[in-house]
Amino acid sequence: MPTKETILDNVENYTPPQLVEFIQSGVVPKDELWKEENFSPTARAEVERLLDQQPETPPEPVNPEPAPAPDDELFGFDLDEFKSQVKQMYDNPLNYPNGVHKAVANLVSQELGNGNLSKQDLLEIIKHDNNFLSATTLHLLKEASKITIRDLKDCGIDEGFIKLMASDTKRGNFDPPAWVLDKISMVCTEVYFWGVPSSGKTCALGAIMSVANNGFVAKTMSKSPDCQGYDYMNRLSGQFHTGEIQVLPGKTPTDSIYEMSFELTDENNKVHPITCIDLAGEVMEAMYLKNANLPLTDTQKTSLKTATGVLVDKATNNRKIHFFVIEYGGENRLFKGLRQQNYLDGAVEYLKKTNIFKKDTDAIYLIVTKTDMTGKVKHELQEELRDYVNLHYRSFYTGLNQICHDNGINGGKVVCMPFSVGKVCFKYYCKFDDRAASNVVRELLSRSKGFKSGKLQDFLNRFKG
Repeated sequence: MPTKETILDNVENYTPPQLVEFIQSGVVPKDELWKEENFSPTARAEVERLLDQQPETPPEPVNPEPAPAPDDELFGFDLDEFKSQVKQMYDNPLNYPNGVHKAVANLVSQELGNGNLSKQDLLEIIKHDNNFLSATTLHLLKEASKITIRDLKDCGIDEGFIKLMASDTKRGNFDPPAWVLDKISMVCTEVYFWGVPSSGKTCALGAIMSVANNGFVAKTMSKSPDCQGYDYMNRLSGQFHTGEIQVLPGKTPTDSIYEMSFELTDENNKVHPITCIDLAGEVMEAMYLKNANLPLTDTQKTSLKTATGVLVDKATNNRKIHFFVIEYGGENRLFKGLRQQNYLDGAVEYLKKTNIFKKDTDAIYLIVTKTDMTGKVKHELQEELRDYVNLHYRSFYTGLNQICHDNGINGGKVVCMPFSVGKVCFKYYCKFDDRAASNVVRELLSRSKGFKSGKLQDFLNRFKG
């Protein structure tokens, strides 16, 4: 059973019945769970309902996480297998009740201690892959005197990254929006961002909003204080600064949908009213479950109802653009027992059935994040992405292309865009490169309707009238 800290840090990933079990077994106090910002109101209400239906039971003792069996003596130590094991651990964090970062640190310490892994081998791995270990894992190893600051400097790692790790600087998570989104009220181009949990969507959005706000691509960005995601928009648009080393944005609650309305002024002084909608990762999970005729939790029902309400039931006549975000190299990461492509395949079938893209859609894009991992650029990068998507996401990609063909979008083809936030180190930190985000902002200006300042107000007045 997971520890209290693991439950509180990942409350959005547990179902209400699981949370009830944790409360009744004494693992996590109810009052502490209630204080968690990522614990959605709908999930909280369901937990309350389930608790009211069940008699209280005395707490059961919590057993510590068992140590892994020492197979090395039987099979010998394989360095490639060790690297693969570490990657799998990070890809499946919920498998480690005491926290995946601590579990990886324990594994590394164990292999160093028993002589299977030499410190030189470990440093060679880190030198060639600065994201092999997370900042938290490295901090634990440093505190245990298994690795030193000098070791990391000798690996050629930028001192700025090392300083953040040494001070144990962590990512900050985002608060849920002030209210549940009902409809888009602004006359604008609506831009939707889709992605499963941990797809890199929040990082990509932070980079895009930061570039939109920095004055280099669009002259100005005027943010609407009336939109539901105003605080989220302000935090994202100040997240990244070109060439600086900073902490990547943290997690958003998996059931939160944010509306961010703003106006961009282009180089010709035309004003582009735009609303970006960050769709909850749980929306795509809910679409998969709905398509598979499986039951949905109350939070999943709420997320799906909100998304379909905005896109179908209360849809505006605004023109719409959709960005689907997937992570390069994330094809084997599990979320609630399924891979990224399982949710994407199920979601695209749901989208076909509901005809969400039948009206008012001007463009559909596929953003592939972390493409700096390929080591390729320009034409070679495009070829790599085409091969990668066809290998791991063929059904999803074919489904989106079919939607484009059937509805006359993008000339019948999805536009695939490589994306990177720059040099990433220790999984949580980056030296921001704005080129990919700038390409997206230019695309938004190109695809959205622009007005001369006075004409925009005249148009809005006529629309309201």
